[in-house]
Amino acid sequence: DFTKERFSDLPTAIAGWSFGGAVAVKVAAKHPELVACVGIAPAVEPKEGITTGLPPAAEVTMEVPLLFVVGANDDLVAPAACKAWTDEVGATFLEMKGANHFFWGKYEHLAAEVKQFLERALEEKGRR
Repeated sequence: DFTKERFSDLPTAIAGWSFGGAVAVKVAAKHPELVACVGIAPAVEPKEGITTGLPPAAEVTMEVPLLFVVGANDDLVAPAACKAWTDEVGATFLEMKGANHFFWGKYEHLAAEVKQFLERALEEKGRR
């Protein structure tokens, strides 16, 4: 809400990592005016004392283009759970080979993928 108020003339996207990825998705589901949402290794499944995870995809109406990026070697967030969730909600999923939950040594590749997704989403928003 702060960003919309302060920068109302600019397109806005939201992104989050891990727990923040799940939070970003929950926010994006309530704000269809956003250009896009990116969840980097989002906490899809609940973890007691840490996160409630995401609601079942069938309960989420996602009008915002959504990308999940998960490391193939992520030991905190199951890539299969992220893929299943994105498949059900109709979002884009990318499993990055050789990456863990923190994407060590993969930041440039991660940034390039996110940038490309956001640029496409911005182009699509301009066509609507």
